[in-house]
Amino acid sequence: MKIEDLQKVMVDRTVDGEFTLDRSIYYDEELFEKEMEHIFEGSWIFLAHEGHLPEVNDFFTTWMGRKPVVLIRGEDNQVRGFINACTHRGATLCRTNRGNKKFLTCSYHGWSFDSTGELRDIKDQDTGGYTDAFGQQNRNLKPIAKIASYHGFIFGSLNADVPDLEVALGNAKPFMKMLGDQSPDGMEIIKGFSRYTTPSNWKFQLENGVDGYHVSTVHANYIGVVMKRMAELEDDQVKSIARGNMSDMVSGTYDLGQGHTILWGEVPGANDRPLAEKRDELEQRLGKESADWMIGRARNLGMFPNVLLMDQTSTQIRVIRPISVGMSEITIYGIAPKGESPGARNRRIRQYEDFFNATGMATPDDLSEFAACQVGNYGLVDEHQSFDRGLGRVIIGGDDTAESLGIEPYSSGPDWADENLFQSFYRQWYELVKAGYQ
Repeated sequence: MKIEDLQKVMVDRTVDGEFTLDRSIYYDEELFEKEMEHIFEGSWIFLAHEGHLPEVNDFFTTWMGRKPVVLIRGEDNQVRGFINACTHRGATLCRTNRGNKKFLTCSYHGWSFDSTGELRDIKDQDTGGYTDAFGQQNRNLKPIAKIASYHGFIFGSLNADVPDLEVALGNAKPFMKMLGDQSPDGMEIIKGFSRYTTPSNWKFQLENGVDGYHVSTVHANYIGVVMKRMAELEDDQVKSIARGNMSDMVSGTYDLGQGHTILWGEVPGANDRPLAEKRDELEQRLGKESADWMIGRARNLGMFPNVLLMDQTSTQIRVIRPISVGMSEITIYGIAPKGESPGARNRRIRQYEDFFNATGMATPDDLSEFAACQVGNYGLVDEHQSFDRGLGRVIIGGDDTAESLGIEPYSSGPDWADENLFQSFYRQWYELVKAGYQ
């Protein structure tokens, strides 16, 4: 593919009411390689939350594109990131999701590294017959070029030539604060996680996470079950907030720029959210408007390119990892404010199990649609798909709600089913992929 061919992939003429993308973005192997190199291995991506490694010498493993990485909290309480590979033969050092070790010792030949990545011991070095040249080489762990956090959310880049993190986060920051500020003591990761693969391109999950249009179709059975349960059970322990006609609720979308997107909607069952018990404390500490947003409005924040921060029928971090052009891995972590009551924590977990998880009443339906889209798009070669819904009513810039939040989105949609927010994601995607053809 040449740059001239790439220029035909995206048609961005929103002033004329047209925004389309060639369907090859979901199955073209060459495009996928450019995504890996210039997006997942060349820009800021989400790595973890501070709650994944709260104690000194805690480690947490994840991926940056095709490269395994490990985060370690050092003796100085600083979180550092390294390629998760021994500098001897390249074997991965940490082979579990998380743990705690003062020294990371390779299980292959016994080389050992401390929490700063420094090589501290080479097994049998004195009798190994090494030359002087060997001792002059740097064999410490290879560090991630840039790592930084914002309100507990840790991001990293393998490319040092990227803007500061807060610049890259842009208009997404106020919505990240809505999660990070839910407790004066911070947030913590709920024990356990869900991980599954889907035979579909990674972008389907990022799209779906901020797609309000599919809810009344794909999740109609779930909403029906919730309504029936509420009507028939006197002691409904779950108390799902998804109830009634979701299409009628006040909602909206924002193209936040730099690939970040959000949809939001006023929650029918806000008083049944676990955080509702903290309303008085939140209003006193942060103000009524912030408390109303945290409790009364469901939010799905899409952070380019690999994470969804969701605060709706449950509060979660959903991380997307591309494995191949047609296979993706999704990992979901529950997140909660420290210090919440046992009753609120129990409800939080029950609400998560109800809708999400690979065995929930909604996630399997989404995964089925992702797989169906992957198959179907192969049959629509050389055809563009549109992201036009709402373009006739989109507001360029911010609406009154955005102004009250102090954000300046590129565009605002008055309905969470509007597709203006996808434009942000794909404009950023296009600019980064384009670098691979220049």
